[in-house]
Amino acid sequence: KPARRPLCTQRLVDAQDRTITFEGYTDSALGTAASWLVPATSAVLAALFGLVLFDYYYGCEWSFPSQLCYVGTFSVFGDFDTNSAVFLTVWSCSVSWFALLVWGRGGQMANLFRLHAPLHSAGYVHVTVQEQRATLSSGHSRILAFRDRLLSLASRLAGGSSDVPGGVMGLSGG
Repeated sequence: KPARRPLCTQRLVDAQDRTITFEGYTDSALGTAASWLVPATSAVLAALFGLVLFDYYYGCEWSFPSQLCYVGTFSVFGDFDTNSAVFLTVWSCSVSWFALLVWGRGGQMANLFRLHAPLHSAGYVHVTVQEQRATLSSGHSRILAFRDRLLSLASRLAGGSSDVPGGVMGLSGG
């Protein structure tokens, strides 16, 4: 008989027919170090963008309106083409990075850097309340049926989780 593992996740249904999920987490040294890399990476990308702007505009005379300067001396990267290539690279990495941060894990990115732990010894407990949605309608609505199919598809694309943001396809009162 295999050894019984303590539960890291517990679900229960309350009196209002809502499913409440409790997930236990604890910190780890490697996870803490990795979580510090997220703001450090953001700061490095912002600093690189600032360096590209400094290189592009360094040496301009800013006397308005008689002498406007649009291109500087390129003291860091040497010429316009290199500066443009570095800008495109930094911009592409920044867009990808910040899109990952915005889309990442439904606002629970901190739990990506923690280990699942039994609830009795967890340092952090993530509580999710999922309400049963009821749509009041006088009859069959094609729009609501289409919306339900889209939400079901989005849930399957998100890995079968029900953590699809409520504002994505939410209708007021629905």
